[in-house]
Amino acid sequence: MAVSFLGGSADTSNRKVLTLLVLSPHPDDLELSCGLLCHKAILMGWRVCEIVLTDGAAGGNEPKIYHTEQLRQLRIEEAKSGARILGIEQIEFLGVEDSKLHLDLKFLSSVLLKKLESLSPEVIVFPSARDTHSDHSSTHLSATSALSRYHKTTHSLQYCFWGNDPQQNIVLSHVVGIKVKEGAIKKHKTQPIDRYFRRLYESDGVTNGNERYYSPDSNKTVSVMLDWGFNVQQI
Repeated sequence: MAVSFLGGSADTSNRKVLTLLVLSPHPDDLELSCGLLCHKAILMGWRVCEIVLTDGAAGGNEPKIYHTEQLRQLRIEEAKSGARILGIEQIEFLGVEDSKLHLDLKFLSSVLLKKLESLSPEVIVFPSARDTHSDHSSTHLSATSALSRYHKTTHSLQYCFWGNDPQQNIVLSHVVGIKVKEGAIKKHKTQPIDRYFRRLYESDGVTNGNERYYSPDSNKTVSVMLDWGFNVQQI
């Protein structure tokens, strides 16, 4: 199922529209891990596409509705609401059962390869190899497998939400969008967003405009991101 929203205010009539693709293991991972990047991309006139891999129905504030259609639908609506705030152009839900991505990585890799071929993203964002959540690490394995068979150049940025990634080597920052990111995160009412804010910012909201990533080709990625107007720190 694919849901599209129009976004972006930049004039793209005289240039190629660039594509940023985000792979989200769960419906709130984009907002939490790369919401600022996506919002700034939209403001610059990029096409931003999100693929949510699982139904997200194995967690949240109410265990009594885990793995129910009620929670699945709530999480879809929350993801749509967060996308509207950020200005996401397209969001697609693959609907794999939450916590089960590891059961068929070969199939998932094939699906992602087809998405790469149809969307042709200049940049792809997904979890790093050092993210400790099973669905996140499975997303990483499937994405890197698909990229190894993809014939075009794509710059990857890899976030780590669960655990720590000492190999993160790029910090992207901008002040515009902090409150937008916060508002998008708050749309995920079924989730423990108060704990997420304290974990990420030691506060009850988004307090800075920094997002950290690992890129396997950081020099080229930094050059691309600078050309496209991002504030970039290579570490």
